[in-house]
Amino acid sequence: MLRKGAALRLPAAEVALFYKLYHAVLLYTNQQFGLARQVTTIAQLRAMSEEAQYELRSAFYAHRQLLEAFVQENPQHFSAEELALVASWQHGVHGQFYVLRHLQRYTVFLDVNDPPKAYGVLALHDDFADLFPQVPRLIDTMLLPFHHQITYDGQCRYYNLVFGRGITRRLNDTYQLAQAHYGITTSLPVETQAVAPSEEEQLRFYLRNAQHREMYGEEIVALVQKNHSLEALYHQEMGRVHARTYSPQLRAMGLSGVWFAILEGIPIASGTTRQELEQAVKRIVPQNKLAFIYTFQVKGAAHRRGAKRSESA
Repeated sequence: MLRKGAALRLPAAEVALFYKLYHAVLLYTNQQFGLARQVTTIAQLRAMSEEAQYELRSAFYAHRQLLEAFVQENPQHFSAEELALVASWQHGVHGQFYVLRHLQRYTVFLDVNDPPKAYGVLALHDDFADLFPQVPRLIDTMLLPFHHQITYDGQCRYYNLVFGRGITRRLNDTYQLAQAHYGITTSLPVETQAVAPSEEEQLRFYLRNAQHREMYGEEIVALVQKNHSLEALYHQEMGRVHARTYSPQLRAMGLSGVWFAILEGIPIASGTTRQELEQAVKRIVPQNKLAFIYTFQVKGAAHRRGAKRSESA
């Protein structure tokens, strides 16, 4: 279990600075819209109920152009550095997120958009591992940049949903896909344009395990049909899968140390050495199929269990 640590949340001094700036912006919002006319000071604002503050928050996010006016007027006489932090909130990201994983450096928030993006977020006063001991959890919140990191505004709406294993697995797959496309975003705005994964990387992701192969079956077919140069990679990756199935069966027959070649899921040649196997493959396999061959050696009990990947014949 993760223990509390500074890496999972902003340092106390930065938390204090964040609320100093954030409450000033909310007070300015209240003054502009007159939502709570009796509130005229930061102290009064902090004494407001959470629901009342949430109303101010909603008004602020619906009119983020107020940030420019706030910076120009500087009603609280903030320093240039403090005003720069406030101005950066123009790049905040508001929406629904799955609180997905508590890592050592941050907690991963996965948005609900298509394509999905994953954010590494730091907590404020309380660690996210304490706020969200059971993940995944769907929330509605605002992510804000703060000193080249991402935090949230301290408020969120919770959805009382329980996710079963199937949905959790799907979310984890979505998270892996987001990583493949964009990595984990740890600052706002994203300074470099997201680089889409190569078609080779996409295919490897789709073929990673049985669940992926079933889930992305149509994508696999479409990708290979679109780019025929990926056929060899497809057969190599699937050969690795089939080798894991055949190896224990062949080992159980006492065929330790023997080399085998797989073509389109079927063992088609064997040899006592790799060289002997490669010669046999070249004799029987058409030239245009050679790149599809996956070769492996069955290891005995005295060796590491499983099949060993070798270069294609």
